[in-house]
Amino acid sequence: EESAERKVARATDESLDALMAPHRAWVEGRAALESLEAEQVSRARRDFEQVLEAFPEHAGAHIGLANACAMRYEMTRTDAEPNRAALTTAMQHAREACKLDQSAPEAWATLGFVLGCAGETADALAALQRAVTLEPDNWRHHFRLGYAGWGEGRLRAARRVQTLLPGFPLAHFLAATVYV
Repeated sequence: EESAERKVARATDESLDALMAPHRAWVEGRAALESLEAEQVSRARRDFEQVLEAFPEHAGAHIGLANACAMRYEMTRTDAEPNRAALTTAMQHAREACKLDQSAPEAWATLGFVLGCAGETADALAALQRAVTLEPDNWRHHFRLGYAGWGEGRLRAARRVQTLLPGFPLAHFLAATVYV
């Protein structure tokens, strides 16, 4: 009687770390974006680019990269020469995220934010309305909708943000800009 031995291929710690690296970069990129600090936003961009090198069709990484680039543009918007290249890159990645996952509210909210930065208000509001329709309880989508809109639409969005995130100061700012 011969017994066949079965050999199980075991991964190494290094191979597990290599598999997690792009995912870790995505998590770190999201955290860096939330800091709103210029240096951290630049780091986030590099993190999301690293993820896209490994996973070119990772919708979340396209969303993150679009946000990082849009934030870079916003940081230079009042400069004599705003960083229009960052805005162009943001638009490409926001659109790609929507193409990859048409049901992702964050993809549509990001596209709306980027379109708003580009001055394409009607399309920005349409994309943001889609995000709000897909995920009506996300205060960020309503905030971006208010930021892109004006008048009664901005006031309505600001009230919704205040309901979802009581005490959020920028919701009061949105409303105040309509009355000033």
